[in-house]
Order: sequence, then structure tokens, then C-alpha cells
Amino acid sequence: MSEKVERCRREVETGRERYEQSLTELNGYNAKYIEDMTEVFQRTQDFEHRRLTFIKKILYDMLACVDLTQYKASVAHHSSLHTTKRFLPSNQSTQRNARNERNKRSERTAKTQG
Repeated sequence: MSEKVERCRREVETGRERYEQSLTELNGYNAKYIEDMTEVFQRTQDFEHRRLTFIKKILYDMLACVDLTQYKASVAHHSSLHTTKRFLPSNQSTQRNARNERNKRSERTAKTQG
């Protein structure tokens, strides 16, 4: 029994020594890991900056394509359409006029039949 206990103590001691050795070895890699990850982070930040710049450029280019105010001809055309629309009867008055016309027709029809 004492041999078993002694053997277990030696195994525990060797296990502890291996653990401490592995821990020391891993701690030696910390500086290199931090340096590498800092580089990866910086590359990612640079890529993100380029991506955002690209998206902004594309969106501004699209805005320039659909912005009709920069073309004098389209501004004049839009202005003339707006003026023409102002002089057209509103939808409400158009419906009222159509209803009045139907009523007059039905009254005339009733008089001729009566």
C-alpha cells in the first residue's frame, strides 16, 4: 500500500512539473500573440475604412445620377409640369362635375319618358 501511495505522489509531482513547464511555455507566446493580433486588428480596421469609403462613393455617385436639379433642362421641365398641374381641376372638383353631369342626364331622361 505504501508503494502505491509513493508511486501516486511521484505521478502527481511529475504531472505538476509538466503543467508548470507547459504554463511557462505558453506564457512565452503571449507577447507574440498580442503582436500578431494587433496586426490583424489593424488590417481589419484598414479594410473596413476602405469598404466604407467605397460604399459612400457609390452612394454619392448614385445620388448624382438621380439628382435632377443639376440638369437645367429637367428643372425647367419639372417647373412647367408643376405649373400645368396647378391649372388643372382638382380630383375632387372633377368628380363633382362628373356626378352633376350624370344627374342632369338622368333628369333629362326622366322628363322625356314622363
